This record gives sequence, structure tokens and C-alpha cells, in this order.
Amino acid sequence: MNPSSSKQSSENTPPREPLPVWKKIAFTVALMLGLTGLALTRSQSSDVQPASQGGASGLDVNASSFSAGGTVAGTTAEEASLWAPLFMKGGLSFAIAFAAGFALRTFMKLTMLVLGVVALAIFGLQKAGIVGAIDWTVAEGYWDTLTANVGQQFESFKTFVTGSLPSAGAGTVGLVSGFRR
Repeated sequence: MNPSSSKQSSENTPPREPLPVWKKIAFTVALMLGLTGLALTRSQSSDVQPASQGGASGLDVNASSFSAGGTVAGTTAEEASLWAPLFMKGGLSFAIAFAAGFALRTFMKLTMLVLGVVALAIFGLQKAGIVGAIDWTVAEGYWDTLTANVGQQFESFKTFVTGSLPSAGAGTVGLVSGFRR
């Protein structure tokens, strides 16, 4: 194979479009909100620890606290306790669902390509007489079993999502955003 011909074919293919800026920003903000909620939750659990003596200054040197009170500077423990679950569940739900949607989209595209190639190969081999007549009722039975199993899995997933309703909205938006191009 001529190296210049492979170079030429790669030049003819259009470059892959990068992820839109708004998706990068939304993913980053959601991840930061989730980590902030996780840090606030962590700081609430460290509020009961006494401040250690940091030498002559008496500063809190506990690594798990943000300030001397164990919360983010400028917020009270009560405010942190209200916002921590929302930030953690909402932000992480969006970020994880976004990544899952992006992976799902890639998986589905690859699966459709493989299924198309396999179907064309089967039809071509059948047309050429290499493969005999195919009993499509058996394949239909496998397909029905597969769709029934997927339906059951979707119902259990729907139950799980409904149980986590506060984060379900952010997760749904993240999944749709990651899935769409």
C-alpha cells in the first residue's frame, strides 16, 4: 500500500467535530457542583471534631475543614446542610448521566454499524448460495426474548430513577445532553 494514498484518504475525510462549548461548560459546572456538595457533606461530618492546636497561633489544621468552623467561609452549618445534598445529587447526577449518554450514543452507533454489516453479509451469502435458506422465525424468537428482557430492565431502571426523583431531573437532562450531538 502506498503511504501517500493512505495520507490522501485521511485528508478527504472531514475532521471530527469537537464537543460544543456549552456541553463542556455544563459538564464542568455540574461536576464542580457535585464535588462542592460532597465537600459540604464531608465538612458537616467533621463539625463535631474539636479544633486541634496548631502551635502558638491555635489555628485549625484539620485537612477536612475549609475554615475554623468546618464549613465553607461565608456559610453557616445550617445553610451548608440545606445545599449539600442538592449540589451533590444534582451535580453528580448530571455529570454521570452526561458521560453515560455520550458513551451510549457511541455504543449505539457502533452497534448499528456492526448489525448492518452482519445483515448485509448474511443476505449476500444467502444470495450467492453459500448459505441456505434462513429460518427467520428462530431469529424472531430470539428478538422477542431480547426485547422482553430489555423491557424488564427498563422497568427496574424506571423504579430506581423514580426513587431518586430529586436527581432524576438533572440525570435526565445530562443523559439527553450527552446523547445528542
